[in-house]
Amino acid sequence: MSAGSSARIRRLAPADAGAYRELRLAALANHPQAFGSSHEDEVRFDDDRWYQRLSGGADLATFGAAVDGQLVGTATCVRESHRKERHRACLVGMYVTPAARGRGIGAQLVTAVISHARDHGVDQLELDVVQGNASAIALYERAGFRAWGTRPDALRVEGRSWDEIAMALRLD
Repeated sequence: MSAGSSARIRRLAPADAGAYRELRLAALANHPQAFGSSHEDEVRFDDDRWYQRLSGGADLATFGAAVDGQLVGTATCVRESHRKERHRACLVGMYVTPAARGRGIGAQLVTAVISHARDHGVDQLELDVVQGNASAIALYERAGFRAWGTRPDALRVEGRSWDEIAMALRLD
């Protein structure tokens, strides 16, 4: 990946399942405290499960960032399914490879998720970010997200407890 290469952001499709799986598993293995899921769980998913993740319709949309044809980042928008919660969606699975960081790719992915949520009638976009991840928190704040609380002991990774900051962005 050359330093001057720009990222192409697009919604991922089932045909992207192999590249998505590879990037997702690397993210889970290398940054386990950043995700609610684990590498140990997802490495066992069959191909069908990866295809389904990218076939979700408007309520489950994963966006990818590619540089020089290589997937270097992802972010997913998951809309709440219950009638009383349909006005809300969550930004989850946000990840940019270390080599691609610092180039605005994360901001582009967040913008894609916000646009998708807004275009599909979502009034509030929410996310959780591990406390202490200053660069991610700053990214979300620049996009307009505001912290509304802290979830103590939200994740436990290899015996260590991690708190999460809950953030929200009003879209209406």
